[in-house]
Amino acid sequence: TTGVPWDCMPRWSPDGRTIAFISDRDGGDNLWVVNADGTGAHRITKEVDNALSSPMWSPDGQYIVVRRFGPYPTDENYLTNVPLWIYHVGGGTGTQLFPSVATRKTTNTGAAFSPDGRTIYFGSHAGGYTGENFAAYQIIALDRERGTETALTASSGGAYRPVTSRDGKWLVYATRAGTKTALR
Repeated sequence: TTGVPWDCMPRWSPDGRTIAFISDRDGGDNLWVVNADGTGAHRITKEVDNALSSPMWSPDGQYIVVRRFGPYPTDENYLTNVPLWIYHVGGGTGTQLFPSVATRKTTNTGAAFSPDGRTIYFGSHAGGYTGENFAAYQIIALDRERGTETALTASSGGAYRPVTSRDGKWLVYATRAGTKTALR
């Protein structure tokens, strides 16, 4: 992409033909996709008051999960509630994925899918943003078929931004060790 818009957070599609990214080219931080050769850029979401970040493709290339920030500025810190939303690449209004109840407030980091797409892993914590409190985040596994969530970590240094191995047997995630960020 080129020009004045802030295009960021690119993610290759599973087939390598398109790239999902966040752009403010329409005035808000929306989810866009573009062909790998730079042609055919088009907007997936139509957010006006909310901002999106951290796109992640489903393994089948049909869906993209993003973090969705509330309106800014508000009386409440807009980072207090950062749910994960899922959008079909064909467009639409999307669905709040986690937490499933819109009134439950959590702050979530970027998502990672299991290779079969059934489970989504992400860092999450209840409560608002109070600075760089990384230790509050722990890895959650959300089973999309059952709708169940399972806490996978309880680390004193926190756990966030997981990445799955290709075979689905391992997760790598960031944690804090004192003042340093480490991988586990």
